[in-house]
Amino acid sequence: MTNSSTGLRRPSVLLVIVDDLRPDLGAYGREWARTPHIDALSRRSVTFTNAHAAVANCNPSRAALLTGRTPHQTGVVDLFTHVRDHIPDVVTLPQRFRRAGYLAVSHGKVFHQELDDVASWSTQDEFADNMTCRGVRGPCAAGVGWQYNGYRLRHSPTAEWRAPLFERGAGTNIADGRIKWLTQTGRHTDEQIAARAVDAISALTSPLQRRPWLLAVGFIRPHLPFIAPEPFWVAAERSPPPLPARTVPPANASLLTGRSLQEGLTEIYGNYGQRLAERRRPRLSAGGGLGRKLALGYSAAVSFVDSQVGRVVAALDASPAAGDEIAGDCAALVALLGDHGWKLGELGGWGKHSLATHDTHVPLLLAGHRQLPAGAAVGTPCSLLDVFPTLIAAAALPPDPSDSALAGRSLLLSAEQGAASRPAPARGGRRLSPRPAPPRQKKPRRHGQASPPRQPRAARVPGRGAATQTPVRTPARTATGRLHPAWHPSPTLPPRRRVNGSNGRAAGRAAGRAAGRAVFSLWQFGHDWDVRSSPCIGHAVRTSEWTLVQWVHEPLRCTRHRCSWPAGDYVAAWRSLRRAAPHDRCARHADLFRGAPATAHAIGAEPDAANLIRHYPAVAARLRALLAAHLGVPASHVGPSLRTSRPPGSRGGSASRP
Repeated sequence: MTNSSTGLRRPSVLLVIVDDLRPDLGAYGREWARTPHIDALSRRSVTFTNAHAAVANCNPSRAALLTGRTPHQTGVVDLFTHVRDHIPDVVTLPQRFRRAGYLAVSHGKVFHQELDDVASWSTQDEFADNMTCRGVRGPCAAGVGWQYNGYRLRHSPTAEWRAPLFERGAGTNIADGRIKWLTQTGRHTDEQIAARAVDAISALTSPLQRRPWLLAVGFIRPHLPFIAPEPFWVAAERSPPPLPARTVPPANASLLTGRSLQEGLTEIYGNYGQRLAERRRPRLSAGGGLGRKLALGYSAAVSFVDSQVGRVVAALDASPAAGDEIAGDCAALVALLGDHGWKLGELGGWGKHSLATHDTHVPLLLAGHRQLPAGAAVGTPCSLLDVFPTLIAAAALPPDPSDSALAGRSLLLSAEQGAASRPAPARGGRRLSPRPAPPRQKKPRRHGQASPPRQPRAARVPGRGAATQTPVRTPARTATGRLHPAWHPSPTLPPRRRVNGSNGRAAGRAAGRAAGRAVFSLWQFGHDWDVRSSPCIGHAVRTSEWTLVQWVHEPLRCTRHRCSWPAGDYVAAWRSLRRAAPHDRCARHADLFRGAPATAHAIGAEPDAANLIRHYPAVAARLRALLAAHLGVPASHVGPSLRTSRPPGSRGGSASRP
């Protein structure tokens, strides 16, 4: 199938989703990481160093990714709700390609387990591969062919809850019964997924198959339990990951933010090992014992899944679909990403399920298009919601009415403006570019004319009115001479400053408009509240320089396992809640962190070190306004309170100003 506007055949698409993958990759500056295959892919890709998931949880994140809609639009915030329960006629990413004439095939965990979507994938009549379980919602006991079955043992569904946190095997093919979650052939689940993906590439690129295709491959590791063959464990022990830069909660963190950092322990102690009562749970320490073994197991699992990614990419490179990427004819688009991050002792937390940067920060690589220059690094904040519009733009799909519902934007590096190859200048005149700002020239003013507002210079960091020069990383250039990698502001915290006065307001104007764009993440926290009432919902607003975590009382109803927003008019439900409960009990929980977009390269930088909301109220106010616009509610409904409280057990600092 050709594109009528260019006469070229539309590119096929390989979408690789890796479960629980944080940016512990060599491509992201992790020198200890043993990920040669993903690193090789990054050298021909655009690497987005500041990409974030919409929710740090499997099902909500994947529902947002595969529909291009926010959690408020999908209504999916738990592990059990299918996106079509709320939007029956939603058009998913693979379904959008099917509408354009593509074959859509999947292997592994793409949608959450037992929540697959039959309308998203091609039927056996279109592509016969004997995988009749594809697209089936719920268990597929009567299906034909191997089916990814989540994390349960095939013969004992209840054994999952008594399984160990990690195991290591004698080799790549283990059939001695020690390693759990094996396929029926005795190989690891990810080995089987990679093998079937390789077979699918061979069939999709055969001379008899002329249709373009989308192949989605979902790998399981490094999700718990951390299972990898023995050689990967040995390599992890020889080159262990460093200890976290900060192992205590952020200084002056709000109560809910501090508590949410411990949410991941429920997965570690509740779902794996044995269900231990809280008083019997051993204390996790990043420096040794169980905590250190978890870090080694995660590193081994990442290295193992990297080897399987390498098998799939090598099969694509050896196929006719590789094509001539320079000419654009028959080139295959490749997208690799993690569905969310994971904490390994950072900020005193473990696992996911929070709004910490380590939980939402994910790797994102895009390759195979002339507007995705090889080796580029983009530090502008972006969201996994942007993957959907980026792929349909790169494939030049014909317009579809469903595209108007997409919440993200295309990330293609435009040849005309290069907007994504370096961050756009701030509206206040702040130029986020490696090039220094030109010297200001005084212009004559007529008598009585007011002085123009002072514009901040490119390398000005707010702090007592003093200008300090920020170190700039010299970027590489493309063959056309364009600058590639993004300029990152200094990740260091600013000095203590006055809250009121002109300096504070100037900092609010410059940083509140922070450069590029804002991306949003969400997390629910209702465990301290009655399940019959509406819980607190945490929102993270991230820009290139700042992160606001604001907790809001929303009209969300939760039972023990499911949560949902009211059907119908969301804004009307919000106003009704405000009339019933005019005092937002969640509003006082708010945090403002100095962002560290260079965290992909500066490993020692901790992005969420201290809550600075008392020092920069103007910044917080502007980010709250962005959040209110994102939610579609009046700004007054997003709590203006600056009150903070120290989380129990925090050793990150006193309640005084840092």
